[in-house]
Amino acid sequence: MKLSRYYAVLALSVLLSILAVTATLYYSPIISVDSSLYLLTSQVYASQGFKAMLTGVNWPFYPLLIHYTHVITGLSSLHSAYLQNYLYFIVSVLAFLGIVRRLGGELRHVIWALFAIMSFRYFIKINAGTIRDTGYLCFYLLSLYHFIRFAGKQTWCRGVVWIVCMVIATLYRIEGVVIL
Repeated sequence: MKLSRYYAVLALSVLLSILAVTATLYYSPIISVDSSLYLLTSQVYASQGFKAMLTGVNWPFYPLLIHYTHVITGLSSLHSAYLQNYLYFIVSVLAFLGIVRRLGGELRHVIWALFAIMSFRYFIKINAGTIRDTGYLCFYLLSLYHFIRFAGKQTWCRGVVWIVCMVIATLYRIEGVVIL
């Protein structure tokens, strides 16, 4: 596979990912109950601390991430969550394409994989809300990609990266540990 063409497909996938998330956010402006809970919990943490935040959620990783993204970027909590959605979606698509390539896919297979993942309605629709599923799915796909790399050549570094991705995915959804 020519690398320049492969990188062109990756660049196209980033562009399509940005457009997909933007369209989803534009056409689905309603914030779900879960989204409201995470945003409110993030604000409770900012004003009242960690202990008060735990009264709203049992698994505080995602609201904490929203809060610290807000602190670092200066964006509102909602826009900080949206920024995370963009990043997770882009990385998820790139990880999926990387998995196809690692499994021996040629350029045409990677292109078909791009069309497949971009036409998967649920995958795109979950970006309408600020929910932790986007982060879980991102790191789940990254862990699968790094597992394939580790299976190909077992090194400490590849094993650690695989395990770190699994742990981060679990931080988003504790019940996801069963799948991992």
